[in-house]
Amino acid sequence: MFDDELAAIVKTAHRLNLKVAAHVHGTAGIQAAFRTVVDSVEHASWIDEKTINQFRKTDTYLVPTPYLYDYFLESPTSEFAKNKSRTNWPCILANMYQAAHKKRRHHCPGDGFRKLSPWR
Repeated sequence: MFDDELAAIVKTAHRLNLKVAAHVHGTAGIQAAFRTVVDSVEHASWIDEKTINQFRKTDTYLVPTPYLYDYFLESPTSEFAKNKSRTNWPCILANMYQAAHKKRRHHCPGDGFRKLSPWR
């Protein structure tokens, strides 16, 4: 979806007094959500330093989902998913923590907050 399409959706929703939440994991989707001024970004799994800096310039709420690390390690997923979690999630959790604490405009996730959350 293009930015102008996303912006039209957000503008229409706001005109109807509705909030817009973007459920995104990758940096391209997160950045597009910030550019089009959604009200909240859910998940933001792959948020990075550039995207965190973009987030700081918005009024958007961040609703991270750090529990996925636990989910992949504890559920009957493939060894590939478990290894990927072990390798990538410590960095992802650190970036989520950094994003939340740089701006302090975040909410606790509603879809499963687990023991490894840096916000506990």
